[in-house]
Amino acid sequence: MRLRANGTRREVRMSTAPIEIPQSESQHSRLVKCTIEACHLAKEAAGAAAEGIATGSMPLLSSLRQREKELDNLDREIDAG
Repeated sequence: MRLRANGTRREVRMSTAPIEIPQSESQHSRLVKCTIEACHLAKEAAGAAAEGIATGSMPLLSSLRQREKELDNLDREIDAG
């Protein structure tokens, strides 16, 4: 309460600073899902690379290009938020 010059009181409300609202739950869930998918894909790619190198399997080594493209797409999606 604030006292006016004429002796009456008036209620003074203070302004509040803007509150930053955290990312929506669905956006957060989507980012987590993409991150987990990228981890699984990277693990598969690492296994294929190791097996391809050990056995000399060209099909396994060739499959790495596709996995790399998929990882790049996921990386862009995660970076975009």
